[in-house]
Amino acid sequence: MNTRRVLGAGLGILTVASVVIVGEIGSRGRVLQADQPLGQGVSLRRGEADVIRRRTDWFFRPRLPGSDGRMAEKREMATRQAELMMQSPGDVDAAPWQAKGPFSSTFDSYRFGIVSGRITCLAKDFAGNALYAGGASGGLWKSTNDGASWTPLFDRTGTQTIGAIALDPNNAKTIWVGTGENVMPCEEYFGIGLLRSRDGGTTWERRNGAGANTLMSLSTYSSIIVDPRDSNHIIVAGSVRGCAKDQYLPGGLFTSTDGGSSWIARLINKSVMRIAMDPKSPSVLWAGSFDDGVYRSTDGGNEWARVPGLPSGQVGRVDVVVAPSDNRTMYALFGAVGGETPQFWRSADGGTSWQLMSQGTVACDGQCWYNMFLAVDPANPLVIYRGTILLYKSNDGGRTWKNLTRQWGLSQKVHQDMHALLLDPQNPQTIYVGSDGGIWKTSDVGSHFRNLNSNLSLTQFYDIGVHPTDKEIIIGGSQDNSSLVRTRSDRWALLEFTGDGFVSMFDPSDPNFVYTASYPWQYTYILRSKSGIGGPFRWITGPGSGIGGADRIGWVTPYAVDRADPARVFLGTHRLYRSLDRGNTWTPVGPPDMTSAGEFDNVAAIEVASADGSYVYAGTTDGRIWRSTDHGENWFEISSGLPTRAVNDIAADPSDPAKAVCVVSGFGTSHLYEFDGTAWSARGSGLPDVPANTCLMLSATTLVVGTDVGVFESTNRGTSFARFDSGLPAGLVVTDIEYSASTKTLTAGTYGRGAWQRSLGSSRLWTGRRRSRTCGGATLLCEAAWTSRASTSGVIALPTNRWLCARSCKCLVAPSESASPAELLGQKARLRRPGRARRSRAACQTPTQLDRAAWLRPRQVWRSAGDAALVAPPPFGGGREGGLVLL
Repeated sequence: MNTRRVLGAGLGILTVASVVIVGEIGSRGRVLQADQPLGQGVSLRRGEADVIRRRTDWFFRPRLPGSDGRMAEKREMATRQAELMMQSPGDVDAAPWQAKGPFSSTFDSYRFGIVSGRITCLAKDFAGNALYAGGASGGLWKSTNDGASWTPLFDRTGTQTIGAIALDPNNAKTIWVGTGENVMPCEEYFGIGLLRSRDGGTTWERRNGAGANTLMSLSTYSSIIVDPRDSNHIIVAGSVRGCAKDQYLPGGLFTSTDGGSSWIARLINKSVMRIAMDPKSPSVLWAGSFDDGVYRSTDGGNEWARVPGLPSGQVGRVDVVVAPSDNRTMYALFGAVGGETPQFWRSADGGTSWQLMSQGTVACDGQCWYNMFLAVDPANPLVIYRGTILLYKSNDGGRTWKNLTRQWGLSQKVHQDMHALLLDPQNPQTIYVGSDGGIWKTSDVGSHFRNLNSNLSLTQFYDIGVHPTDKEIIIGGSQDNSSLVRTRSDRWALLEFTGDGFVSMFDPSDPNFVYTASYPWQYTYILRSKSGIGGPFRWITGPGSGIGGADRIGWVTPYAVDRADPARVFLGTHRLYRSLDRGNTWTPVGPPDMTSAGEFDNVAAIEVASADGSYVYAGTTDGRIWRSTDHGENWFEISSGLPTRAVNDIAADPSDPAKAVCVVSGFGTSHLYEFDGTAWSARGSGLPDVPANTCLMLSATTLVVGTDVGVFESTNRGTSFARFDSGLPAGLVVTDIEYSASTKTLTAGTYGRGAWQRSLGSSRLWTGRRRSRTCGGATLLCEAAWTSRASTSGVIALPTNRWLCARSCKCLVAPSESASPAELLGQKARLRRPGRARRSRAACQTPTQLDRAAWLRPRQVWRSAGDAALVAPPPFGGGREGGLVLL
């Protein structure tokens, strides 16, 4: 199994220092243990802020090169590119990807029940009983039975990350969604702007404006307000994810009076975290701005002024709300006044004067710079709810608070880390809560909670592993929901408590040996079971194991097993370690530092060649690759030809271990490189300009790559790629792909929609064997008999530079490099659209010459009427890049 450099991370339910001892986590009798003596236990919550910041550094720093502070914009452009690209006929012909869950996961005997993933926002049409939930990177979901079951609504929109939802108060079937999760600092950059549906979520349109009056400077959304007096009057706010620094960049607040056709920036250079509308005077609006303060508008959002009497400047995250039953009562929560102290304020006179009600841990139980949300009881202005790490209620306007969900442990009622609260305006007893674990509902103000996660699929996987002989058994490390396992049901179970779970794998020869990982701290934290997925799991990389306690450790610790000798395992920090006894003991191998020794430089990818385990590759976050040809004894740097980009994954050639490919992060460069035994060369025409996260070589010629915007395939050794994502939600972030030769199955782990699988079947040739035939004087390469949806005969020419020859070997030769567009356009009369073509089976006497420049309609597929050949033009037409070349 390859070690994958993966995307995204998450706030954990546990933190790990040198040791973790889990007190109440013993429901299955499984306590995290080390094979060596344990040290002192640590608090489950201590160091949480440091964990989040480490994850953030890990996520955005590899993406920074080439982004020019425009990650969101570049990703949005790549999404559109992927939409325009044609899928290969193989993707059309083969079985599509199938979702394998988790459609929620059981969490041992914890009272809160099944978990799904991070919820960022909630909205409900209470009259029509339609409930909407936005996932951090899992799309938008709808339930018409109050959470008993859910339907995804965002599978074809091009992104899966949601920041804000609003329903038109005059027509609940009109839904506004701001894409881009509103979590700091530079972790979720996947938004594509503001979208609107006018049919309850069936179809969507972008409402970002045009020209100078556009919302494209916003890549995350925090609030959307639809004026109840005029549905065309929309106010939105958010932030810009330039990620040039570890902070929000200037965003702003925008208004539209024409339903989103055009926009005007009103409150600029502000990272607005929340907009609140006065329920009785809709022209009065309030806005909380990150590290700035609270602003007020009295003219519907056109002009704004900072509110005096409240903290301003360095105040952290800011939330502001107005009591529905009394617009004179207002509340504001500041996450970190002076950079450190949370403060909760109240006004009883419509914002003219303010009173500090509580501060410190009373006002916020932690990480309010990361997540917090306020909601006021619809009937009583003194009753307010606060979602921070846990859910709290105050009956006295915020002076004192009561925990409604209990502290972390078996008796906790709701998974912690709150991101959304929704109160029923007609029933003050009813509250919906969205957290890192999914959705819960209480109908008695917190005495009891009902789990609404049912079939929600929101799991953010860092990595997945597949049983060597049983494709139904999948394990994976997830954001804030530990390490999970699937056996026969799409309802997954807990594999091991790991907070965030990371790289997970089976021993390829003995699946009783199972590995997973938890937070790195002073030491790496790799866990191993000798008894299969049931555990127990023991810590194998702690003190005394041979792993250095002062090593620079990446957020996701890479490790890989030698398939030929599974007792040999490699692990990376800023250097490499090798174990010859499945992780019982470790010995450093190779140079003492494989990186440039920067603060964030470490080994990120390890590959042991399947063809010959003596070949081992290691890639780093600063663009270096090292290779050993003697099982890790000696190492040589082979970085020549690579850009200064994080090496996310490496795949050795299954037929020649001295050769390999790798994929890299960042923007503005090729994302796949081929090593020919001497140096690396750029390949990957057709891959979008976003980080490529995982790669597989299924044969000497067939590659599969997972990116920030889906899966792509090459059948010509990476020279060019076509989409390979049939069945996957559009714009899905793919973090890991594994291949099982015994079951001929690909399994993908995604950051937001769980695991997916597709069977390669017998219609595809993955062995690299070639056949050739002569047709009309031209030699064509035939991979296999192929049946296309468009035709049962003819030759299909792909933008992947490979020819597929059908049974009758109808022929088409490569585009002539010398033919001019004028000469080719002279054949225009012979070219017709597929629906009008004659389906002649006559022998091809003279192969038709076609030039790439002749294709004026790049998304059309044409058939030559004379010889019934199918021609697929280059994805973007005109130019030579990605064109058709005869091998």
